[in-house]
Amino acid sequence: MEAISDYKYFGLWAFVILVAGLVFTIWKWPAENHLTFSQRVALQKQSIIYYVCLFSIVLPLLLTFIIGWFAPSFQLSVWFSIFVIVASFLQYTATLIPEIGGWKTKVHRHISGISGVCLVPPLLILLFTDSLSPLGKVSVILGLILMLGMIVFANVTKKERYEVSYIHQSIFYAGFFIPILVVSYLLV
Repeated sequence: MEAISDYKYFGLWAFVILVAGLVFTIWKWPAENHLTFSQRVALQKQSIIYYVCLFSIVLPLLLTFIIGWFAPSFQLSVWFSIFVIVASFLQYTATLIPEIGGWKTKVHRHISGISGVCLVPPLLILLFTDSLSPLGKVSVILGLILMLGMIVFANVTKKERYEVSYIHQSIFYAGFFIPILVVSYLLV
């Protein structure tokens, strides 16, 4: 598949809208720092609707960028796109099931966790592609370290009853987005 140059900046737009939307979430619905973004928005129906709308905008932009420009530009295996599509589908599903207690919280957390883990293989695929510069590979390795570090942290601290917060989520997803943005816009 050939890269569609019109889609190149959709990834940057998705990132900017997501970050702005999440910063707005923290500002508009202040809560304790130990809460995740999902826990923060689950406190009010208005914030749940906002969160669904945010991901309804961001995820299509991200997927169009990944499938239409990023994966073809770096000649990535179809598995790269499949993992990102699955992660996006699960993330969107999780936004539709807010953490309001009971079975919804359990389902939301499982779906969100699987969604996050699905973002690790794409970075591994990117790391081993021949079309990535050495500096690009360094950025991917750093992203993987952040992501895997947060996965280990979440699993170790779960046993100690320590909750993952929106700060930990931000670090984890920065581990995915920053290498993608670096190789897309700074090293091309």
